[in-house]
This record gives sequence, C-alpha cells and structure tokens, in this order.
Amino acid sequence: MSFASRVEPSVCAESVLEPMFDASPYAVLYAAADGRVLAANKAVGVFFGLDPAELVGKQIAALAEVWARSFTEFMSFHEVIAHPLEDHESEFLRDVEIAAPAHRFVEIASAPVRKAGTYAGRLWLMRDVTHEREITELKIQYGGLRSADEIKSKFLTVASHQLRTPLNAIRWNLDLLLGDGVALPAETVEALRSIYRSVTSSISIVDDMLLAVDIEQRTLRLERGAVDIVDVVGKVVRDHARSAAMRSQTLAFAEPTPRPAPLFVDAGKMETVFSRLIDNAIKYTPDGGRIAVEIRPVKDEVEIAVRDSGIGIPDKERTRLFERFYRSKKAIDVNPNASGLGLYIAKFIVDAHDGRIECQTREGEGSVFIVTLPRRSVI
Repeated sequence: MSFASRVEPSVCAESVLEPMFDASPYAVLYAAADGRVLAANKAVGVFFGLDPAELVGKQIAALAEVWARSFTEFMSFHEVIAHPLEDHESEFLRDVEIAAPAHRFVEIASAPVRKAGTYAGRLWLMRDVTHEREITELKIQYGGLRSADEIKSKFLTVASHQLRTPLNAIRWNLDLLLGDGVALPAETVEALRSIYRSVTSSISIVDDMLLAVDIEQRTLRLERGAVDIVDVVGKVVRDHARSAAMRSQTLAFAEPTPRPAPLFVDAGKMETVFSRLIDNAIKYTPDGGRIAVEIRPVKDEVEIAVRDSGIGIPDKERTRLFERFYRSKKAIDVNPNASGLGLYIAKFIVDAHDGRIECQTREGEGSVFIVTLPRRSVI
C-alpha cells in the first residue's frame, strides 16, 4: 500500500505535515543510514534541551559529547541513540533517565527504516513516562498494588527493562568487533565469542522474564495484521546466523516457492516463537551439527518446522516440554543457565493464534518442532 494512498493530498498541499510533526507529544527523531540527522520535532528540544534545527544535517557521532550530557548515565546515549544505528534489523523499547534540562523518565522505541528493501536509516519515538513512574512508586509505597505477586511482577518488569539496555549495548559492540574486516588474534576472537554467547543467552532470559510476566498478568496482547510468514522466519534465521556460525553449525532455510498467502498473525510475537525454537536448536545441537527451517503449506494451514541434529528428548519427558520452568535433565547438563520459559512462551503465543505446536524427537537423534498456523483470511 503506497504512502499516497494513506494520506489525503490536501495534507501535503496545505503544508499540514509540519504542524502535525511538531504537535506530537512524542519526540520524533530520524537519522539516515550514514548517521546524519534528517528530522527532529520540537519535542526533541523539550526532552533534551537542544535546538532541533541545529541537529538536522549533523552526524549523530558529532553530537554525542553535548547530547550525552542530558542523560543521567553518559553511556545511555550510546546505548539508545548511537549504537542502534549500526543495527539494521532489530527494533527495541527502552526506558532511560534524563537529567537535563529537566529530570524525567523517557520510554524510547526505535525501529529500522527500509526503502525498497534496503536499510535507509532509523526512527526513534520517545515518550515521557515520568508521571506513570511516580504513580507506580506511590502505589507501592502506600499499598495500592493488589498483592505481593503484583509488586514482584512490577519489579521483574522494571528490572528486566533496565538489564536489557546494557546487555544490548554489549552485544552491539561485540557484533562490531566480530564483524568482517576486524583483524584480531585467534585467542581474542575466541574470548569475544564466549562473551557473545553469554550475552545473547542473558538477553534471551531477560526477554523470557518480561513475556512470562505479561502472560501471568494477562497483559500480553496480539496486534494482528497481514504478515508474510516467510519474511518473519527469514529475519529470525538471519538474526541467529552468527550464533550458529560460532559453533560451526549449518543453519539452513530455503524460501518456499510459491510463497504462502499472508497470515493474519502478530508478526512480533511470531518472531518470538521462532527465535525461541531456533535458539534452542543451536544450544542443544553439538558443534558442527545441522539445523534446518522449513515452511510447508498444508490444506488450510501452514506448517513451520525447525529440525535439528541435537541431543533429542527422552520419551518420558516429552509430555512436560511446554510446562513453565520445566527442563529435562539432559538439557540442564548441556546448558545449565537457561530460564525454562522459552517453550512455555512459544506454546502460549501459538495457542493464542489458534495454532498448534508439537515436538517429534528421539533421544540422541535430534528433534523437530512443528508450528501449525491456520491460513485464515485476512480481515
């Protein structure tokens, strides 16, 4: 659907876009792929004490010294503004604390922008959440929260959000160090790979904690739309390519021909499902093993299978695979530091889409996890 078909011509003709842009209570920032700021609305100036007109045309790297002073922690600027420019794939949502020109808490959402399939830059939307923070603190202080479980869940949510920011900053820097063109001694590369594996595992655990809280509090919502499931699965495979390569594993994905029609699903939640399945396949498959991802249209459904040559699962433990916190003895021996929430979360999301998830496995011979989704007409 073209942009022109979604905007009345008079909006552009009567120069309404500029006042709309500045009327937004959200701070809006857009930077090109080369790091130049191309757009900033008035709210950016309110939040950070900077003149938006002076930001436009400048490199974000050149603004770092002045801009970073607005943040309570100097590195927060690099974690949520500078480093994400190097990430052409991931979206994120973070809370940061601003010290100047006024103390406030800001929720920052960011996503890559693509033009004709090519990375064009990155967009940031920033929202003042200071009032929400204050209300939550008052509720906790005066017993307004319903129970100790609610306080625990709120603590887990806040703590997980705060942990995710520094962990992602570490991961982005490791991506740069381990990227092509960086010559490092073999021992250093191996040490960095070990750190990368630990960081990505920690991020996965933090994400699982956040999702488990949403499920427990029944606040997990689906935002369905017409979704090309091939694109979703392909992105997840690309995101995990480095982790598989570090273990000399083959991670294969052949796009089906023809492609299945778009499914009526939540794209972000589907990414979560296949990320958990592929991540597990990498963790529990020996070095040099093979992981294959396949998509097959079947009658009124679409099957997505993740097949590995890993450790497999004993028959007696298969019935408990999707229980919260459950981990088989063999899985614990191979990877003692996982959350035990990944398959539980995957099943919850698939069930919410009226789908099914099943496991075909034999101990010592690998596993196949099959997600089946209805080919429901897009509404």
